[in-house]
Amino acid sequence: MDELGRCYAPNPLRLRIRLVGIRQRQHVESLAACVDPTTYELSSVFHPDGTLRGSNWPTVAHAAQWGHLDPYVRGCPIPEVIRNTRAWAHEVSAGRREVAASAYAYLLKQYKYADNDPRLIGALLEAVHNYFSAT
Repeated sequence: MDELGRCYAPNPLRLRIRLVGIRQRQHVESLAACVDPTTYELSSVFHPDGTLRGSNWPTVAHAAQWGHLDPYVRGCPIPEVIRNTRAWAHEVSAGRREVAASAYAYLLKQYKYADNDPRLIGALLEAVHNYFSAT
């Protein structure tokens, strides 16, 4: 664990191991290491207590630029947080496609919550897909 509390798995696939409590039982779940920073970035927008929840950022136009960080964070109230979480995701991932796949999985889950804007989710999904395809 480093000074920021980030954990690095000592395996070539860079998998993150976490304990998940289910009805008083625990099991170990292996996920890509970039899931945590990707979730942190996107939950700032979609989680009910997220820092960016209720703000006017990102717009659908910003969302379309997800794969291009400078235009994506233009107008963002917390651009350094977004930049740092994205850098963290790339630092611990096996590559750009892993980051995109983690973001895509997170975003797909957001459709089940009625208070999330489906246009924003769709724009982000398309941008993430474009990012994935460009690698």
